[in-house]
Amino acid sequence: MPPAPTPPPSSAPASAGSSAGSGAAAKGAKPSSQAPGNAGGPQKLQEESLEETAAQSASNQDEEDEGKKQNTSCLFCCATILVLNFGFFIFVFSLMGFFSGSGFGLGWITEPRQSSIGSSECTSSALSQNILDNIEKNRAIYQKAAKAEGINWEMLAAIHYREGSNNPNQSLMSGEKIGTKNPDTGKIYHTLEESAIAAARSLKSRVSSLTTSSSNETIKLAFLGHNRGNMYKLGGCTPDQSPYVMNQFDAAHINMRWPDNACEIIPATRNRPARATSVKGKIEKNRLGAFTVYSILRGAITGATTCTEKVSAPITNGKTALPINPSAILGYNNSLHDCSISNPGSCNSGGHRVILGSLSTLGTSMPKRIGEGVDLRAKGGTPVYAPFDGKVVYASTRSALGETGGYIAIQSTDGKNAAVLAHIVDYPTRGTTVTAGQQVGKLKTYNGAFGPHLHFELWTNKAPVNAGGPGSGVTPKKIWDAQKKALGF
Repeated sequence: MPPAPTPPPSSAPASAGSSAGSGAAAKGAKPSSQAPGNAGGPQKLQEESLEETAAQSASNQDEEDEGKKQNTSCLFCCATILVLNFGFFIFVFSLMGFFSGSGFGLGWITEPRQSSIGSSECTSSALSQNILDNIEKNRAIYQKAAKAEGINWEMLAAIHYREGSNNPNQSLMSGEKIGTKNPDTGKIYHTLEESAIAAARSLKSRVSSLTTSSSNETIKLAFLGHNRGNMYKLGGCTPDQSPYVMNQFDAAHINMRWPDNACEIIPATRNRPARATSVKGKIEKNRLGAFTVYSILRGAITGATTCTEKVSAPITNGKTALPINPSAILGYNNSLHDCSISNPGSCNSGGHRVILGSLSTLGTSMPKRIGEGVDLRAKGGTPVYAPFDGKVVYASTRSALGETGGYIAIQSTDGKNAAVLAHIVDYPTRGTTVTAGQQVGKLKTYNGAFGPHLHFELWTNKAPVNAGGPGSGVTPKKIWDAQKKALGF
């Protein structure tokens, strides 16, 4: 269960209290008749003649009038300074609001901005590289526990994301540290595998019909049951109302609010009265729901179609194009290709390797040199584009990569550049002329070790685009950045 968000700071300026205090003090004080510069004040009237009294009174009145003028002038100056200062602070805070994207104004307490459908909403549904790495580390454990209960391992990965950010040192049940007492069950899970088995059984106990081929609605119910038991059923709520299940899934589930009703009331027990959860009525920002994570891992998010169209649009600069819209990228393969410039000694050992150069020229005029390739993870069905004008010089006529789809090689019109796009379907045949930004396929949807992804290799001026040689700290992202730069992005 996520912690309750920290309340925002008060919108009352700090000076308000001191101003009120000054006003109260002024209200209780007696007005002074002492004029500035007249330390002695008016002399006590003596019993003198009426003329002297009148003259003295007139003299004192003149002094008082002069003092009032000076006081009025001083007050006017002070008021002017206060107004200017207040105006300055308004200007400063307005600028702060403007540059933070919230427009002009002084409101500190604001609702999360609900932007229109666009790439910002889609990229919020991406898993960070750190999370993907953790999932990869734990995947064998998820798979073993899931297989024992006959469910999909991605469900356990999604539960672990919600409970412990897929940290191998945290339990799948409630995110407690492995080897410590679970706050809900009172049990101690000594290993990650023990907690994974417990989570798999928990999911299955909530929906006994849960299997590897269950419908999405059944899977949502299992996630909700694991998180809230039968609270939502008793309160008349559905999984679609739970941020734990659906947050960030599509445009209708962005930064969801936890139900502010009976669905977030923990029923009374023999020892404790009914009570609200710590998140009742709160807004959950950015964090993905379990079903959202599950759908990403399965490569099967089907919610925000408008959002999908926007992140799938080609990115061009008039001469070249990126092979995939960066907003659609969900992560990178966390290991380099076995045969690459960073690991040339493994080019004869097979395994994960680049195609162009090390295996074949694929009909291009590129010399046989070792280059780098990168795996860009995205949803199945994501469009893939030609990076430049040219011709398809190779197209696998069969599923050469098994269940992972086929691949094509494109050579630029001038013969200097080439690219390989792999793990795709619906690609053009050999000899087809293409233009930069033209769709030349889409990612194959499959459930392999890394899931749907684009394998991309790029050559420019008859040389492979690499991110560095052995020992240079090459990472998949560095390779992708080098490829983008070579294409002019």
